Amino acid sequence: MKKGLFQILIANIISLGIGIGLSFLVPKYLSIDSYALYKTYALYITYAGFFHFGYADGMYLKYGGKQIDEIDKDDLASNFRNYFVIISVVAIAFFVVGIVNKDYVIIAFAIGQLTTNLLSYLRSLYQATGEFSAYSRALNFEKIGVFAFTILFLITIKSDNYLVYIGIQVLVGALVSVYLLIRLEKRLQFIRGGKLSLEECKNNISAGLILMLGNFSSGVFTGLDRWFVKFLMESINFALYSFSSSLLNLLNVFITPITVSLYNYFCKGIENKKIVRLKRLILAWGLLLIAAAFPVKWILKYYLQKYYGAVEIIFVLFASQIFIAVIQGVYVNLYKARHLQRDYLIQMLVMLLIGVITNAAFYALDRRMEAFAYATLFTYLIWFISCERKNVSLRYETKDYIAAIILVAVYFMLGMKADPIIGILVYLVLYVMIIKAFMPDVWQFAFEILNSILQTIKAKTRG
Repeated sequence: MKKGLFQILIANIISLGIGIGLSFLVPKYLSIDSYALYKTYALYITYAGFFHFGYADGMYLKYGGKQIDEIDKDDLASNFRNYFVIISVVAIAFFVVGIVNKDYVIIAFAIGQLTTNLLSYLRSLYQATGEFSAYSRALNFEKIGVFAFTILFLITIKSDNYLVYIGIQVLVGALVSVYLLIRLEKRLQFIRGGKLSLEECKNNISAGLILMLGNFSSGVFTGLDRWFVKFLMESINFALYSFSSSLLNLLNVFITPITVSLYNYFCKGIENKKIVRLKRLILAWGLLLIAAAFPVKWILKYYLQKYYGAVEIIFVLFASQIFIAVIQGVYVNLYKARHLQRDYLIQMLVMLLIGVITNAAFYALDRRMEAFAYATLFTYLIWFISCERKNVSLRYETKDYIAAIILVAVYFMLGMKADPIIGILVYLVLYVMIIKAFMPDVWQFAFEILNSILQTIKAKTRG
């Protein structure tokens, strides 16, 4: 698990620099209107996973915890062939709808849905089978490709056409998918085997439908605040809010290694004591990561003033990542590893309903776009509390809750009132003091993992 965590972390660190560049350069050079349309496509494409109807999730559950070389080649070939037919039919349907309605974003979504789902399938296969090296390579290639072409068109050609930048994402996704498929074929030589099978489709969709609906509900839930902003507020508000949401990708760089590697780890079965230890480390990690909001505030203050109005939203949304890291990293992965898809779906539908209510209620009380950020934070807090109540054996200790409450309070006070440089320095000093005082064992555990990672690096260097 530590080796996989290390490989994905390195890939995500590489993408961090790329993510920072894209997060700030794209809104800097694009007009507000073009950026709003660009982010509209980004919002649409998050729901691409719905249109394989649970097939990929069935594959994820079917092969989870296995070694990729142990999988029957004909079975994998049939699995992949059926999947490709499904997403191709959906792509054609959306393309026709886009042409008829002359909606270029829908046309882009039709093609993007195909490449996104294809790449997602291959990533999920590698993730489920613990092939973290291939997963990391795919992540690197995709990020580097999107960055290189985007910078080329932004700075050199200076195009303000949002379709160009959407097209870059689609094209790079297609190229990376083909690359991964070729590498997988060289290793397993499976493509020529297998056949189209309605039975295989039925089995995969049946197994994965509930998990897909849960993931789809999670996707709707994650983008709920942006949908409210898009329908209830002006285009400039949507651009500002989408900009704030896009910066969450900077934190996801350091959260994704946890959520990806823990699924395969949990599939092998581990005792609750170890899960609690990991869970406490994730909480401490999340409380550290939110400090990234301070340098973001500094950048907006001095280099990207037209988006400075998003500072409050950024601090609130970053705070929600503390709870997201624990929920997605531990509880959602446990649902999937223990095949509790139905429980996961029920919980997601309940949280989706709560999300709708909280967003509507907060907007009724405060007509600013910041209201939706606070509603998002509040909803994730409810979800976190719900998970804690249902899983008594995995609960945090009282001192863990106290440490989190103190640090979050300090974070908001400094974020809203202090200069960003002073704010981050004070927060980090207090962070070290509080974690050492309230969670000393977690501090020691973190250094054990860091030492393990350094040993891995040394071993690779010597090799």
